[in-house]
Amino acid sequence: MKSFDAFGRPVQEFQVKTTFGGYMSVCSLILVTTLFFMELWYFLQKETKDKMVIDQGQDQKYLNMTLDITLP
Repeated sequence: MKSFDAFGRPVQEFQVKTTFGGYMSVCSLILVTTLFFMELWYFLQKETKDKMVIDQGQDQKYLNMTLDITLP
């Protein structure tokens, strides 16, 4: 587990790799990977909302249409 220590403490011009640091590195990697895939899954979800409103005041010759498009 000491070989996985990415955050070794510098002591007298070299780094000391510890077992605890290895566990922290592996846990950090798992956490970052999990968060990345959760955000990717959320980003790839498609959510569509259809909404139509009919304007009753048709005093104008032309019909004004407004489109509200939201992209993820």
